[in-house]
Amino acid sequence: AEDGTNVSHGVHDHMVGCLLLQPCIDSGYVLMQRSVTGMYFPTVELAAASTELAVEWLKNFPMNTSNVYVHATGYLNRAGQIILDDITMAEPPKHYPAVSTAPAYTYSGWLYDMYCLQQPDGIAPDGSNVTHGVHDHMVACMLLEQCIASGYLLQARSATGEYHPTVVFTQSSTPVVLKWLGTLAFDMTNVYVTVTGAFDEDGMLAVEAIRSSKMMVPEEGVMMHYEGWLYDMYCVNQEDGIAPDGSNTTFGIHDHMVGCMLLTQCMDSGYLLMQRSLTGMYFPTVKFTNSSTVVVAEWLSGYERGMSNVYVHAKGTITGDGLLNVTMLELKDAPMHYPADAMVLQYTYEGWLYDMYCFNQDDGIAPDGSNTTHGIPDHMVGCLLLQPCID
Repeated sequence: AEDGTNVSHGVHDHMVGCLLLQPCIDSGYVLMQRSVTGMYFPTVELAAASTELAVEWLKNFPMNTSNVYVHATGYLNRAGQIILDDITMAEPPKHYPAVSTAPAYTYSGWLYDMYCLQQPDGIAPDGSNVTHGVHDHMVACMLLEQCIASGYLLQARSATGEYHPTVVFTQSSTPVVLKWLGTLAFDMTNVYVTVTGAFDEDGMLAVEAIRSSKMMVPEEGVMMHYEGWLYDMYCVNQEDGIAPDGSNTTFGIHDHMVGCMLLTQCMDSGYLLMQRSLTGMYFPTVKFTNSSTVVVAEWLSGYERGMSNVYVHAKGTITGDGLLNVTMLELKDAPMHYPADAMVLQYTYEGWLYDMYCFNQDDGIAPDGSNTTHGIPDHMVGCLLLQPCID
């Protein structure tokens, strides 16, 4: 940008003085959010009619003011732009809790091991299915030598019945987990636990304590307890991935506001709970019945419209079609999944190198014959060096 800041990763460094340059004023304004990669993306544009209000507001601050994170209220026009009613400075969110302070976090989920998670045929040594049968995984399997050596993690169950990893434990956590597993029967399944620990610099959880928690596989008529981010089906189904309040519907569920969930179209669509995977992408865990809408809407009405990060404990019975008939909602402290950047602007990532050409294959098969959704480790260097892949 004109002030020397990086426009994809340094939006928080952008200064008021640059925002007030005439070419910038003429171009119009936009709100941005930060993804889990550290890259910023636009969430909502300000209508041209709002430029004057934004400019007058910006003039209240020193020209070298940066990290201009705002709370904007207004109405959307037909072009999906916001017509400002008011704009105020807000506290920037911290997406990554600081490693230096090493705060303790608590998570719940099904205990699992990395060896079984990575089985290419989708079947663990005890015969359980690694994507849909995590609750059938036995203690005895988790105590196999190769499973112990691979390390442990937690998984959460989606509304489709498929499980997703949510947090990975450090190798130093293994003795803690083994000591606890040693108190259980070898044939025990449905190993649902609550763990407490701190993140290391690699974003893995160093487990300090582990205990058994109760989480049954949903059955009709059974009273169930769930935790997750409250959300609505209308916003889930937005084709452009942006909810009416400007939050991202796949990576920004925690930014979704009460006021958006109380819009008529959102209430009519019904509610659900979401959880966040290791990728930062959210997935649905349980959908609510239509009859639960009144309960949820009445509960939401007790909070400010601008409140976000609506993480709740929901209690209710399961219907025959797997929906939760909600009888109680309670606000809870939202878990933090990622250790914080604080002032650190450089990140290190690990993963399987891949190319967009193979990623976008309609039949799910790369030119080298590997599967593009489940066979990434089988992808060959020779394929990565094909001209369409390079391009």
